[in-house]
Amino acid sequence: MFYIRLFLWGLVAAMTLQGWFHADEYGTAATLVGGVTMTMSVWSESFVASLKGFLTSEAKFIGLPRALCVAAIQESSRHPIIKTLPRLKSTLESHQKVWNAFRDAHVTWSLGHMDLIGGLQTEGAYVWNFWSSLQNATEAALNTSKAERCMMKSVTRSCIGTEERIAALTETLASQKRAEAAWTSILGFYDSSAWHNGERWWTATQNESLVEAFAFFQSRLRTLHDVTDVEDVRILEILDSLPISLNMSLDHWLERLLASLLTGDVWAAAMDHVRARESRVRELMIAAGIQELWATHERTLAASMKALAEGDAKRRLVEDWFGEMASYAWWLSDEVPGIVRRCIGQEGGDCSRIGPTEIQSLSAQHMEKNRILEDWTRRVFIGMWNAMPVIALLFLLEIIVLILPQKRVITFSQDSGPMMEDRPVVQPTLQPRKTTRFLKN
Repeated sequence: MFYIRLFLWGLVAAMTLQGWFHADEYGTAATLVGGVTMTMSVWSESFVASLKGFLTSEAKFIGLPRALCVAAIQESSRHPIIKTLPRLKSTLESHQKVWNAFRDAHVTWSLGHMDLIGGLQTEGAYVWNFWSSLQNATEAALNTSKAERCMMKSVTRSCIGTEERIAALTETLASQKRAEAAWTSILGFYDSSAWHNGERWWTATQNESLVEAFAFFQSRLRTLHDVTDVEDVRILEILDSLPISLNMSLDHWLERLLASLLTGDVWAAAMDHVRARESRVRELMIAAGIQELWATHERTLAASMKALAEGDAKRRLVEDWFGEMASYAWWLSDEVPGIVRRCIGQEGGDCSRIGPTEIQSLSAQHMEKNRILEDWTRRVFIGMWNAMPVIALLFLLEIIVLILPQKRVITFSQDSGPMMEDRPVVQPTLQPRKTTRFLKN
């Protein structure tokens, strides 16, 4: 019994070490239920993709060789910073979707603003067409004042008055030119993506000062740095409280124009904030080695295409493979061209084609293997779990030994007291003595 226990405990130690050294394989092995679920998912994915390709013009997924996926996933794990590229790519795509939503809102505003400009060019022309006549009158007065300028610099009152009048007319002419340029820009609908159009137009064309109102308006626009929705509460509050009702008697056309320009500033500011976030994500992608990754892809693709002729169907298939791998942001090793040449003509074994479901499963399995190898405690528990059947067998053996009855025998010796022996001894039994009676004759 001792040797049996020793053998079982040795087997427990051996299986625990086996599980510890191969914890990545035991910890990621698919169970019966998981394998059946994966098989059903793959079948349903293939069936749905084939049905979509048959009924619609939507292209089904591109199957990749399993060996190619495994090699690319293993090589990508050696470049940890590349693991952030899919997350950065998804973030970049979300920023682009947000920017497209704000661009659509800006386009909708632009259509209404162009209608307003058409009204200003026809019915509301009186609010802007007088600037050219004012500019002509100011230029004529300035020319007359310059003609009356003293030939010699003098301190007489008339010469000083002429110089002051020339300076005032020059400043007035400059402001009128700025106003005319502002109206020309507004009526020509130039630079519609800038978000200071309302303030620039008001400062150049109106005498009333709205410095504090515009400063508060711009500060509220700066709070949209993290906006992600067109119907954000902050945007709705800004649009409902535009700085146009300031107890000033404005012309109807001027009030509509200022409100429209400020609305365009809101959408342009939101677009600029989204674009700034997108540029920061692109900088992170460059820092993560995206350029080196694409260079590796191009070099590996060129090496894989060497043995293929132009216009060959296999060449187009290889291009599709590399395009699909580029979407996963995998780092390709030097063995990829050999795998491509080996799997381009066969679809069995490790060259069997797999879809997105199996690719995601392989990626998750490989990531789980890396996490198991880095966690020693988890490896110990996996090793103990691997030895659990032998431990159960040993525990069952101990229970059997405890349950079975054991017979003890007491023997006597002349020099010592009673002794216990393990082997059973047959006890003598007392039988009654038989007596013979003799009958007398």
